[in-house]
Amino acid sequence: MGRFETGSNGCVRNHRPYNNDMDLNQNRKTTPAKSPNRLSRWLPIALGLGLILSPDNLALLGRFTGMAGLWAPVIIITAAGVYIAQAGAYKRLHSYFPGPAAEVVLVKKTIGNWFALFPLVLRLVAAAFIATGLMVSAGFVFNEVFLYWFPNFGFAFLLLGLLSALHFFGGDFAQKAQLVFVAAAITGLTVLIVVGVYVAFSNTATLSWSGPLLGLDSIFTPLLLFIGFDLAYPLTTFKKPDNKSDSRPMKTIVILAGIILTLWSLTTFFNVSGAKLADTSIAHIITARKILGQSGRVIMAIVVIAGSCSAVNALFIASARMATDMAGRKILPTIFQKIWVLLPAIATAIMMANGVAGGEKLETYIRSIFLMWLGWYALFQISLLVRSQKLTASNIFIAGIVLAITLAGVFMLVLMDPQRVLILKFTTAVLAGTAILGAIFFRRR
Repeated sequence: MGRFETGSNGCVRNHRPYNNDMDLNQNRKTTPAKSPNRLSRWLPIALGLGLILSPDNLALLGRFTGMAGLWAPVIIITAAGVYIAQAGAYKRLHSYFPGPAAEVVLVKKTIGNWFALFPLVLRLVAAAFIATGLMVSAGFVFNEVFLYWFPNFGFAFLLLGLLSALHFFGGDFAQKAQLVFVAAAITGLTVLIVVGVYVAFSNTATLSWSGPLLGLDSIFTPLLLFIGFDLAYPLTTFKKPDNKSDSRPMKTIVILAGIILTLWSLTTFFNVSGAKLADTSIAHIITARKILGQSGRVIMAIVVIAGSCSAVNALFIASARMATDMAGRKILPTIFQKIWVLLPAIATAIMMANGVAGGEKLETYIRSIFLMWLGWYALFQISLLVRSQKLTASNIFIAGIVLAITLAGVFMLVLMDPQRVLILKFTTAVLAGTAILGAIFFRRR
């Protein structure tokens, strides 16, 4: 495999297309890795936390906490363990196909051309639909908390424009902004957690151990909370100074996310009744207001806007890096090196302009994307098992456990969803589109 490196703007330099007949165990000459600067060290973590800290995730966490009660942190920690194992698998992927487009190359070599573009299609579809929902949510929050006279859709379009513009300034503007977005969201949540714990200890109300609606689908819900940790992969430095592969950056993301989600779940549970949490889609806002009144509402508004920006920006950056590397590998036309961020941004603007945001179908489409992403993690494990050689018994056992839990989660979450027919239709459309694009771009390969 030819070696390559990516610049700060995502463009590929000094790249030679990979050899389709390359043997997995072929020895490759490597050069000592340079010590990463602070930006390159923390950016992957900020990208991996981007989608996890989104307000939609906080809302989902609130509803889950209302259903699971004090079982919530136990199940969240268990889900984190599954994702730590999943993160460890990216170490093996990097050793086979290093680079932002590694997942695409893996699928191409194990499943075939027709499905090879799925990792990119998934991220682009996610960027468009999730951005539509989050930008409008941020607009409503800004309108209700800060400037009631400012049009909420106007703020949504302004925010989308600013996020898109960050990618055209060159250098590290979008990356540095990602660090700011994530830091703001974590800071706001930390303040609310600390004060919330104090308020909870001052409350002598009796709390029940389990929630009122804990079921099979609820048990698997936390698997959705960690989705998006892999957005860190395109910018993760896997090589330590001694040139050995290292998966700690990816695992760090899951551990940090597990801590934040668990603490916020406990804070939510100890301050708001389980029945109220299970029956609302704004549990995070209700909790913040219960903890600090209007001040808590303002802090949560900042968290919502920063979390929305972090999620959308992370999707833009990760999909851009993947598309750019694919263009460098001659998988996609080189025009993708210039328009990578325009595609989801334009799609988002069109959907917002046509009133798609706020509708029930958009929520179902976004849920479908998360379920497809969860299914992708299962497919990723299968592809690695097919491609890997000389796996140890522990590798096979861990992969089997992760695969079983992930597949069970997808099956139960789809089966128990009241909109499962629409979910299946949307998923089928995305998969069909992926197959068509694969046939087009790989027709001469």
